[in-house]
Amino acid sequence: MHGESKYWPFIERGSIPVLVDLTSLFAMPNTRWMRPTLGTAAYGITASPRTPARLVRWVRTSAGTWLGLCEIELTSANGQAKLEIRQLVPARLIHMHPKSPGS
Repeated sequence: MHGESKYWPFIERGSIPVLVDLTSLFAMPNTRWMRPTLGTAAYGITASPRTPARLVRWVRTSAGTWLGLCEIELTSANGQAKLEIRQLVPARLIHMHPKSPGS
């Protein structure tokens, strides 16, 4: 993944702030009928439809759709645990952050 590719464009000047819909990305179940244990509720990752992330580059699939390579910091519900990941995200789940250039 190092170097420029004419097929997979980099975002110029590094990365840009975006919002990612983690609830759709990770297909979070409806917990209305099934409540998690207190430990799971406290230490499980928080998924929201507007999770801050950084868009690093776009990748096109063989079907013609676009995926964004995003850097996302996952946090536990109690804020005690953090995990930084790089994740391919369908373009429909990426939204411009209010602090993005041109927004």
